[in-house]
Amino acid sequence: GDVEPLVKLIAEPGREVVDGTYRLSEAQAKANIDALTGVKNKHAYLAAETAIDLQIADGSEEPFAVAILDVNNLKHINDTEGHQAGDQHIRRACKIICDIFKHSPVYRTGGDEFAVISRGADYDRIEELMWRMSAYNVEASRSGGIVIAAGMSKFDGDTCVATVFERADQDMYENKIALKTAKVELEGANANGALPQVAADGNQYDYLTGLPTMSTFIEHAEVRKDAILEKGGHPVMIYADFSGMKFANSKHGFAEGDKILQEFAKLMIRSFGKESSCRIGADHFAAVSEETGLEYKLNRLFRDFAEARGGKTPPVHIGVYPHRIEDVDASSACDRAKLACEVLKGSYTSAFSFYNDKLREEAVMRQYIIENFDIATRENWIQIYLQPIIRAVNERVCDVEALARWIDPEKGPIYPNDFIPVLEEYRVIPKLDKFVMEEVF
Repeated sequence: GDVEPLVKLIAEPGREVVDGTYRLSEAQAKANIDALTGVKNKHAYLAAETAIDLQIADGSEEPFAVAILDVNNLKHINDTEGHQAGDQHIRRACKIICDIFKHSPVYRTGGDEFAVISRGADYDRIEELMWRMSAYNVEASRSGGIVIAAGMSKFDGDTCVATVFERADQDMYENKIALKTAKVELEGANANGALPQVAADGNQYDYLTGLPTMSTFIEHAEVRKDAILEKGGHPVMIYADFSGMKFANSKHGFAEGDKILQEFAKLMIRSFGKESSCRIGADHFAAVSEETGLEYKLNRLFRDFAEARGGKTPPVHIGVYPHRIEDVDASSACDRAKLACEVLKGSYTSAFSFYNDKLREEAVMRQYIIENFDIATRENWIQIYLQPIIRAVNERVCDVEALARWIDPEKGPIYPNDFIPVLEEYRVIPKLDKFVMEEVF
């Protein structure tokens, strides 16, 4: 009779400690969140920077990239419309950044400045994400939307994150100048009813290959597409990616690697024209062309590139998105061409692949899985079943294995061979492992 009150007496202070720990943890979490936007703040960024610096020091760092983004015209909005309008401008800009860098932490590091640290799958596709940012800015400049200057740099054996940040920051300021110049040109062009003439400077043309940069190409691609359609043709978007460029760089050196990129750029110009081609970044290229005669052009490009630089060139994978499937903007067409290109991943021969509805459905499903995985674990859409393992010698149960099954309220059953590879690709599979462990034990 005396034991129960004693247990209660002992348990009560323990509960207070737990509650107090929870409140402390909650307060610490809030200290890392920006009150205006809901993303992480500068304090959280500095903590992340310190953690990565420690990894760099002991040699355990993973590849990462830092992107710096600065919202244009905030001061003008604050001065003319008030700070409440300025705050709304910042929140909208933050949402745009978060929508593009969906799987990377976003930090608000200053009044109108944000930083992103990309690892894993986002690091692997960082050039594509910067492409999307640039394509967004082109459209925003045309329509009067929010323009966000962006710069990016990858970790390259640096001694600390700060040096990567500084390179990205410099890249962002160069982009900011280019965007303001383009805005002036665009306003002048709109007044005259013509497209702006693009000057051949470092902001609009790639320094290594001489091809247009992403934002310039987006402009050109739309014009080229319309011209092909006016003549009764069928435009296509092309996305090219080298297979094994890292190996070529390590075997022949980066100087030779640069010459390989320049050689490919020359072949792109010969096949599609300079203003209809683009170097997206690293070993990724794009072009817009007429579908008639395309296969001949691609096979000739493969042959000539294989023979260039004494045969030191890597194979090329090319994805093709035909406009006849659906009329989408140049940026979306390039994304779809990239999906077609990714089908060839793992092959070490030059080849091309056309986009189709199956690829679109797979891409939609991949995106659904990534965006809903946390909800699926929280709402128990993912259920764990224990399957006995029977020893053949004595036909007795000797162990069990845990099997994950995703029963989705919208999609129905999503099978492990569909969602497991996606979680592995985006490097979030440890979260599923942790969920299974917690459910079983």
